[in-house]
Amino acid sequence: MESPLAVRIRWISFVALGLLVILALGAWGYHWYSGRSAQIRTASTLNVVRSEIARWTTVHGRFPAAGELIEALGPGFGFSDAWGHKLVYSANGDYVLVALGRDGQLDVDSIEVYRRRGLERENGAEDCRGDFDRDMVVVDGRFIQFGGK
Repeated sequence: MESPLAVRIRWISFVALGLLVILALGAWGYHWYSGRSAQIRTASTLNVVRSEIARWTTVHGRFPAAGELIEALGPGFGFSDAWGHKLVYSANGDYVLVALGRDGQLDVDSIEVYRRRGLERENGAEDCRGDFDRDMVVVDGRFIQFGGK
């Protein structure tokens, strides 16, 4: 028969282990939720920029240069994703708009890779929801990699 002290120690150990598991799951959940929230905010930002590019193109008959786009969006628009990384924009007969994701790194060797993928892709966007380091990419007004809702 176990002593009362041994029973108490074992009981306290189980409670402590349970609390650690709950804390770990909570930390993971918070991390995932905050990353997902940033992805959704970034997708919203890309939609604002897409709308401004469409408006500009309708008025001027061409895609705006980067400086013109930033000026058209106004001084209060930071032209960055929810993680604080500047958006990447290139217009050359078509346009590519990239949000770099949490890691702030372009996932391909060159933005031209996305331009080619956008021209080749006929179906909807590749879903990168929950993968916070993945780029979100718009080519000619269509998402080819999307992490929003």
